[in-house]
Amino acid sequence: MEAINNTVFEKKKRYFFVGVLMLLCYYVYNYILLTQFCLNASPALMFPSIDNGYWLVLATGVFYFFANNLAAAISFDILFFLLPILILFLPYKRWLNILFLTVCFLYAIFINTIAAHHFHLFLAMPVLAFAFCFTGKRFENIWRAIRYYTLFIFVSAALWKLFRGSIFEPNQMLNILHAQHAQFLYEQPNAIHAKFIRWLITHSTFSNLLIYFAALLQILFVIGFFTSKIDTYLLAMLLSFVAVNYCVMQIFPPEIFLFALTLVPQSFWQKGTMNSTL
Repeated sequence: MEAINNTVFEKKKRYFFVGVLMLLCYYVYNYILLTQFCLNASPALMFPSIDNGYWLVLATGVFYFFANNLAAAISFDILFFLLPILILFLPYKRWLNILFLTVCFLYAIFINTIAAHHFHLFLAMPVLAFAFCFTGKRFENIWRAIRYYTLFIFVSAALWKLFRGSIFEPNQMLNILHAQHAQFLYEQPNAIHAKFIRWLITHSTFSNLLIYFAALLQILFVIGFFTSKIDTYLLAMLLSFVAVNYCVMQIFPPEIFLFALTLVPQSFWQKGTMNSTL
């Protein structure tokens, strides 16, 4: 049994760190690596907000060292890419996982401070990386805890709509579409997606149904708190939500795919483990 658990652990680790490398490539494409922020000049503004962790990092001077030093920023990003590769080829070096967790944590603080907005999904990498600093039963407990947090992301979003009453606001989805796509509709009125958005705005009944559908989809994740038997369906719902959200809102949070790993059924992770341990 221990051999099977170790094989499952290594399989989860491979999927996670391959996903991390893909996510880092996405960051390069979208120009949000630390080096890309600091390439031409040091960040002019920063916003740590009311967060003791952020202020502590600023107080140590670590942020200023990397933000004001291009060579240091380049070294940081190289290490960011190099560590997942080393972990994949040297899976039993736990100190590499701890170092990667530290880099992920600092990256989330650095970028959120520079962007003057705290993007919660930047926590996906450090949260999941934390799990891989452990093995055995402790890893599985943390993995399950992260699964609950993934469910909470969706359930809390539905409850937010309900308790604030926004879901009951007439033409709420129309107002969201206007606010989200006003600049895009003005600048690219003939784009295919612009025509799709105008169709949604014109057909208000269908558009308003979308927000009810989104809230229903999100609240259904509460089932996952009581059973893991439908995780396959929850995973499909998560992927469907991301796809529809991108088509309608042009919002694409790739970090959610890392959290989605916790909804992959255990049967998938155990597939082939019996043969590999014989």
